[in-house]
Amino acid sequence: MMSSLRDAGVYIALKAVAAAFLSTMLPARTELIRREFTMPFWNEKISNNVVDRLIRFHIARAAGKSPDGAAFEQLHRNFWQKQNPEGWYESTHRRALTEYVPFVDRVLPAIIPFLERYSIERICDIGTGSGAILNHLREMHGGTVNRFTGIDLSASEMEKNRFVYPEMEFITADAVQWIPEHATDRTMYLTVGGVFEYLSQGTLEKTLRNLRQRTDDSIVVLICEPMETEFDLERDLQSRPFGSELSFLHNYPHLLSHTGWRVEMQMIETVGGQRAITLVAVPQAIDPPVPNA
Repeated sequence: MMSSLRDAGVYIALKAVAAAFLSTMLPARTELIRREFTMPFWNEKISNNVVDRLIRFHIARAAGKSPDGAAFEQLHRNFWQKQNPEGWYESTHRRALTEYVPFVDRVLPAIIPFLERYSIERICDIGTGSGAILNHLREMHGGTVNRFTGIDLSASEMEKNRFVYPEMEFITADAVQWIPEHATDRTMYLTVGGVFEYLSQGTLEKTLRNLRQRTDDSIVVLICEPMETEFDLERDLQSRPFGSELSFLHNYPHLLSHTGWRVEMQMIETVGGQRAITLVAVPQAIDPPVPNA
């Protein structure tokens, strides 16, 4: 046992040395892989070979030294911010239509009562991408909800969406910064297909808390955020990088309940071959400030 552990340690050490050497000797390639860190191998300029995998390993190892996850978060933010309509968003548009729209249709009957209870007038789709899900919701519920807003980091994608869907509002922004200034009441704040997975735990907690402090009659709806089988929602309270993308695995019920929200609907299913959590959270009562004695 000790021998196998020692051998594994030697292997990791040698791998780290090789990865650091390649990253130093190939700075242009390292920068390309850093820009495409989240999903590098869809880019035709990057090969899934030993050299490129080692360089990505070096970048990930360096990011992993950031205890709060900020370095991974920045890598993911950079990736999504530079995407354009001809790149990754084109494939996510197809996936939205084939995988997420049918699932959204299936869970909507359980969500609609919350729209009615809180008199929801606006749907705000965070990480809207191609806008396909938001447009589907507009077609389904345009009579009761009168404002549809999509937020995304990609300026070129939002420009395209404004042309394709002139009936809706598309904003180029980082939701983390946008929410404190622009959050509105009677709004359903929505993510579909993995959005908050690209935020660190600290940033997500701050975002949810900021949102709760600025509204008393809005709801949070998360649809298909990734959830691994071995992640125990009762015990695993700390977020951690996971999977090939090294995005964040979060305990969403725990984070919501500790930032002023109460989870009223929760389900875990497999969607598109991936285990995912879907939930609806409503505002918890906020205790009034204690008067000075």
